[in-house]
Amino acid sequence: MSIKNSQKEMILTLYLKKYKGELERVIGLELSNIELERSNGGKKIDYYAVNKHRRLEVFLESQVTPRIWSILYKR
Repeated sequence: MSIKNSQKEMILTLYLKKYKGELERVIGLELSNIELERSNGGKKIDYYAVNKHRRLEVFLESQVTPRIWSILYKR
């Protein structure tokens, strides 16, 4: 999350956790084991969930403003 918009992004992430049906409808997968701000490889993931039927991990990075993709994928 960006520092400037972190509060808005956290509100969005909390909304998606509480109303997971909205996200499930958009991506077409049933989600469980939802975790917020999960550490993954030294970076924080805003929203992490698992689809048990397909054994698929779902990672979501919340953003409320346009971002340059190179910032998200620094090596």
